[in-house]
Amino acid sequence: MNSPVEERKLDQVTILISSSVDDVSRKGCLAVDVIEQTEVEVERLSVLKSGKMKELVFKKQIEPEEVYRGAHMDVDSDAARQILISLIESVC
Repeated sequence: MNSPVEERKLDQVTILISSSVDDVSRKGCLAVDVIEQTEVEVERLSVLKSGKMKELVFKKQIEPEEVYRGAHMDVDSDAARQILISLIESVC
């Protein structure tokens, strides 16, 4: 997860989210570098979320695969994984 230093870098942005229009009118409050930094952080968190979702889905996919094997059912697990990856990536 984020270290305290990384969290503090974005404190200004999180404060702005809950601010009124009058509070946001300070000079430099919405500077380009702040916006760019926020965009980078959002992208990083999106990648992290996508990775965590894939990890969770793959762990959960193991359970039905074991049931299928026990029932002697032939299932293409690789194709199912590719479909799941595509779905996750299209959402994130």
